[in-house]
Amino acid sequence: MFRSIQFVSSWQRTRLLFVLTAALFVLVSTVALPAGVYAQAGGDGNVLRHGQPANTTVYVVQRGDTLSAIARRNQTTVAAILALNPQIRNPNRLYVGQRIWIPAAAPQPPADFTRSKIFLIALEGGSAPGKPIGCGDSVAPVTVEIAPTRAILRGSLEKLLGLHDAYYGESGLYNALYQSQLSIADVRIENRVAIISLTGQLVQGGVCDTPRIQAQLEQTALQFSTVDRAVIYINGSLFPGRN
Repeated sequence: MFRSIQFVSSWQRTRLLFVLTAALFVLVSTVALPAGVYAQAGGDGNVLRHGQPANTTVYVVQRGDTLSAIARRNQTTVAAILALNPQIRNPNRLYVGQRIWIPAAAPQPPADFTRSKIFLIALEGGSAPGKPIGCGDSVAPVTVEIAPTRAILRGSLEKLLGLHDAYYGESGLYNALYQSQLSIADVRIENRVAIISLTGQLVQGGVCDTPRIQAQLEQTALQFSTVDRAVIYINGSLFPGRN
């Protein structure tokens, strides 16, 4: 009789210990926890049960997380997160280490360029320092506004070809292209070489205009870090001078 009572008491203690352990586990798992971490799906036992939807990433719930905080940090909504995670039955209860899908942030398109440089000629050295090009001249950069574009090389060349005054403002810099009527047929960069194809009428005021025009076009292309050399064609023919 005494042994039977001791057996029942021991079983009750074991059952009570099990209940307390389970309650403690639930309490620790639901404690408000700061920032979360991101991970790839898979890798351990705590994986999501369905295949990864398109344009999503995996978020691992951390202490202090709520769905609204997660949504705010990732520029999405609670509704969008719940739509991706039907396994979340109670949106007010998240568990530390729980993995959920969240919409991936849309990549921001690069901003258009609105400023660049064109190159003009300081006659016989002039007052503007620049690279010597022959005939005692040098080529000098001028910062200009261009139409918003992501094709900055084309935009810079269009700005240069669109100038039809002999001298640029009050700078005293000469534009050897001012009499020409040229437009861009094609411009591209291959193996760090800018290939510039122009069509139209080329007008030169003298023998010194050849190196001047060449320098203006070449230097406008060479200002960019992706270009090591420029090759120029006008109406299908290689432009005179060294290329």
